[in-house]
Amino acid sequence: MHNIYIEYFQRLKELDSVIENYSISNYNQFRLKIQEIGIQPRTLEEFPESENLIVFIEILGLFNNTDIKSNKVLFDLVQKYSNNDEKKLLSVLSKATFANNLMISEVIGESENEKNEFSLKNLKVIRNYIENGVFSLAESKEDKLTRELEEKRTYWMGKINQDEGEKLEFKSTLITPVPDEQKKKILDSLNEKLLSTGDEKARKGILNKIDEIKGDNAQKRIIHSAFKTIAAFANTNGGTLLLGVSDDKNIYGLEKDFDSFKDISEKNRDGFGKFLDSKLKSYFGDGFSSQYLEKEFLKFPEGDILIIKVKESAEEVFLLRDDNDNPCPGILYVRNLSSTDKLEGIELSKFIKNRTSKRIYSKIENEAEQRL
Repeated sequence: MHNIYIEYFQRLKELDSVIENYSISNYNQFRLKIQEIGIQPRTLEEFPESENLIVFIEILGLFNNTDIKSNKVLFDLVQKYSNNDEKKLLSVLSKATFANNLMISEVIGESENEKNEFSLKNLKVIRNYIENGVFSLAESKEDKLTRELEEKRTYWMGKINQDEGEKLEFKSTLITPVPDEQKKKILDSLNEKLLSTGDEKARKGILNKIDEIKGDNAQKRIIHSAFKTIAAFANTNGGTLLLGVSDDKNIYGLEKDFDSFKDISEKNRDGFGKFLDSKLKSYFGDGFSSQYLEKEFLKFPEGDILIIKVKESAEEVFLLRDDNDNPCPGILYVRNLSSTDKLEGIELSKFIKNRTSKRIYSKIENEAEQRL
């Protein structure tokens, strides 16, 4: 059911574009798309409230179709809904579409502009009725949640397929090293990237990832790797870390991380969330997570992922533990393309100096605006 909703709303957006630059031939191309929406026979049986939606799809697919078979379908719809007060909207739409098709084929003259003008006028009326009908669908709470979940999945899969970059990075897990089979796949993928890129900074980022997977003290390195990415995003332009997504763009899921906790009551999202918050506090100090991070779990058929959106910080963000989980004076990381770089010496001094200048300039600007 949720797939129909998603496809339908996407087609409505396309319909609005067709109306802006209307011709019967343009609409006929759109009509072919609307007819491609797959409606399973069991949809109406399982979701009776979807009848309006299904008829809307059918009517959009019949509009401007002047063959005898299409008009017979429309006539049957008119007959079906004419005496049903609860389905008056469907009756009006069926009649309007039926009349439009008959007039185009039988009454309107040979002028293409005349046909386009007449058809567009009718289509705008139907579009208005359909928009009102969408809001009267009485979509169930469960359907709404399912539809929204599918929309989120589609959005984030689009992001994942764009590959990692300056503001996006993937990590298969936060706690548990990936098994040998998965590790080999990831290493093979990283080695392929290494061979195909000539950019030194990109190569450095890939080599760091390879070292994180192959190195000792794997769990500590995995956690440190995720947190230095968060720190780099905060110190640069912000970004998103996807936990549970492997470097080869597949959903790995966080279930192995969930299962790593000893207490059975903690083997879930809540247990993972508590562990993550505790580690964030030890690596960044109090207040960082609530101020700079937005976290959301998203369920895929393959498993859960965690979306961590990181806001850019006006202040320098230092990592307070090293890759062996030992306290340290503070390490500063920045994002450079798809790699995370540690700043030291002169580069660190330059970064802090530029940040300080930026803060001072911003403060002067704000004070000037307030005086105005």
